[in-house]
Amino acid sequence: MLATLDLLVLQTLTHWLDVDRHIDVARCNGHRFMLVLAMDLDLAQPHVRQVQQAIGDCLWVNVANAPLERSINASQASQVLGSNRLGVIYNAHEEFNASAFSALAGTIEAGGIMVLLTPELPQWVATCDQQSLAYGQPKQGCKSWFKYWWIKQWAQHDAACLYSPQANTADKALENLISQPVGAAMLDDARLKPSLHQQQIIDRLVTAHDLQVPMIYCLNAPRGRGKSSCLGWAINALDTSLTPLPIIVTAPSKRALISMQHTAAPAQINFWALDALLLQLPAAAMLIIDEAAAVPVSQLARLATHYKLLVLSSTQDGYEGSGQGYRLKLPRLLDQLKLATTQLSLAEPMRWRPHDPLEELIVGSFLCRQISTHCKAQQLQLAGCEHRQVSAEQLTQNPELLQQVYGLLMLSHYQTSPQDLRNLLDHATHQLHVWRYEKEIVGVVWLSQEGGFDRDLAHQVELGQRRVPGHLLAQILAQQAGFGEAAGLLSWRVQRIAVDPNRQHQGLGSLMLGHISLLARQQGVDYLGASFSADAQLINFWSSNDYRAVWLGLTADAATGLNSIQFMLPLSPNADTLFASLRSHLYGYLKFAKQTWFQHLGDLPWFIAMHESLAELPQLSPAQKTRLLELVAHGSANIHAGMYILEPLLATSHEQQLLTKSPHQSKKAYQQQVRRLALQSVS
Repeated sequence: MLATLDLLVLQTLTHWLDVDRHIDVARCNGHRFMLVLAMDLDLAQPHVRQVQQAIGDCLWVNVANAPLERSINASQASQVLGSNRLGVIYNAHEEFNASAFSALAGTIEAGGIMVLLTPELPQWVATCDQQSLAYGQPKQGCKSWFKYWWIKQWAQHDAACLYSPQANTADKALENLISQPVGAAMLDDARLKPSLHQQQIIDRLVTAHDLQVPMIYCLNAPRGRGKSSCLGWAINALDTSLTPLPIIVTAPSKRALISMQHTAAPAQINFWALDALLLQLPAAAMLIIDEAAAVPVSQLARLATHYKLLVLSSTQDGYEGSGQGYRLKLPRLLDQLKLATTQLSLAEPMRWRPHDPLEELIVGSFLCRQISTHCKAQQLQLAGCEHRQVSAEQLTQNPELLQQVYGLLMLSHYQTSPQDLRNLLDHATHQLHVWRYEKEIVGVVWLSQEGGFDRDLAHQVELGQRRVPGHLLAQILAQQAGFGEAAGLLSWRVQRIAVDPNRQHQGLGSLMLGHISLLARQQGVDYLGASFSADAQLINFWSSNDYRAVWLGLTADAATGLNSIQFMLPLSPNADTLFASLRSHLYGYLKFAKQTWFQHLGDLPWFIAMHESLAELPQLSPAQKTRLLELVAHGSANIHAGMYILEPLLATSHEQQLLTKSPHQSKKAYQQQVRRLALQSVS
C-alpha cells in the first residue's frame, strides 16, 4: 500500500505518527520498508538526518557531504555486498541504477529502512539522468518508462511509503507497512551459527566429502537465504585429513565470496578463477561453484564430467544478475550425461524475516522472480506465428505482456540484472519484436540500433579517442578490429533472442531472424550482427542462419569464462565490402594468435572449422595493412589487431617475441614499445 503524507500539515518526520516508535516496531518484527522523499534535496536533508539519527547505522549513496567512511557511489555497490546495516540512503536525483539499488537493499537487515531521494515524482519521470543520457534519451522531452512503471508498482506493495509536497491524502499508519508481524525475536544471532536447515545441508556435504560417493549437489534458494554462509560453515567442518585432495571453490567473482570466507574461518578458501580452473582442471576432493547460474551450461557440464563430487550453488529469481536458462538446460544435460544429482534448498531468510515487504517490492517490481514452466515439448506451426513490434509504453500499460516478454529474455541470457529492465524500457534506440502463437508469447528479439556515425566520429572511435555508449558491436569492430567503417555504417545488433523452451528446435529462432533481416533491408540497415560468448551451440545457431564470424575477443569473460565472438550478416554493398575485409583480417589475426593467445581454443571443433573456412580468402591489400599499422602506431585503442602485419617487418627475433606477450599485458611501457615498433615500420 502507498501511504502519503501532506507536507503542509506534517512538517517533520517526527510528527509522522512518532516515526521513532514505528521504526522500532519494524525492527522488532524484522520487517523492512522503503521511504521515498520526493522533494528538492535541500528540503529533504533535515528529514534524512532525522532518519539517520533514529536508526544510527546508515550507508549513504550518491549523497554529497555524507560521512566519508559510510559513503559510496552507486557504481561501488558491489564493494559492500556481504555487509549488513540498518539503513541505506540512496540519492536518485541524478542517477538510478536498479541493480545497485537492489544489491544495496540486500545489505539492509531486519527492521531497516531504504530511503530513496527523488525529485517530485512527475519531475523524476521526466528527468534526464545519467542512465537516460547513456541510453540516448534527449535532455529535453525525456521520459523514463521504467520509472513510470516502477512508481506504479509501489501501490501494489506494502513496502513503499511516499513523503512528498504533492501528497494531500490522509496519512495511513506505518503499522500498515508491517503487514505480517512474526514475533519480537531479532536476527542478531542468526549469522553467528547455522540454522537447523543449514546444519542439515552441512552434515550432508560433510558425509559426501568423507565417503567420496560421486554426486552433484544443486543448492538453490532465493536471495538472502544464507547459501554462501552455509557453504563456508561446511568448508570449516570438513575433515581434510581424510584425503590429500583439496576442496576447490570457484565463482564468477571472488568478491562475491565474502560471506563464505567469513563463516569458513579459520579455514582458508582455496579459490580458483573459472578460466584457470577450466584450463588446468586440478584434482579436488570436492568442487564448489558459487552463483553457478552465471556459468554457461557447457562449462558446467565439462566440470561435472571431470569432478565426481560437485556442489552447484545458485540464486533463484535472477536477483543477483544470474540468468535462469541454467535452471531449464542443466537438468536435461546432466540427465543425458547420466550424472546423479541431489537437490538442496534453503527457504528461511537469514538477514530478514519471511514475507519481508522490501524484498517483495524489489523482487516483484523488478520482475526478478520468473516462475519457469516445466519443459515439455509442444508442437508449433510456424505459419501460425504472428509478429508484432511493441514499445516501452505498451509494455508498461500491459503488465502481463511485460512479464511474459521479460521472462523469456531472462531465460535467453546467463546474466540478467534489474538494470536490464530499465535498459529495455528506457533505451531510445532499442526495438522489441515479439511473436505470438495461439495467444501466447513464444519468441522475442531485442534489437539495438548502432553505428551511423559521421566520418570524423567513426575515425575517433577507431583510434580509441572516443567511446559512444550503446554501440557495442560497431565499436568492437572499429576499435578492436581497426575498421572504423563498421561504426560509420548503420547496423542492428541482436542483443537477445529467446524462444519459449517448450517450442524450441522447431525453426522459430530462424524464422524470427529471417523476419528481422527483411525489416532491416526495408529500413536501409547496412548489416545485422551479434556479440556473444563463444559457446559451440550458439556458434552453430548463428552460422546456420548465414551469419559469419568477423572478430574474436582476446580475453575470456569474467562471468562465462569464454571469449566473446562477433558475427555479422551484411545487407548492403558497403557492408559486403566491410565484411570481406573483416574476414580476411580475422584470418591473419587468428593465424598469428592461435599458438599463443588462442592456444586454449585450438582443439575446439568450432575454432578449427572457423579457421579453415577463412584460409582461402584473399589477404588484405597493402593499403589496408598500412592503415592498420598506422592505427597501432598513432592510436590509443587495441594494439593486438595489427600485430600479425607488424611481425614480419621487425628486424630481430627479440622484437617479434615482444608481440606475443599475454593479451592481459596492459602496462603502459609495453604498449609504448609496440607502438614505437609500428611507428618505425610505417615511417
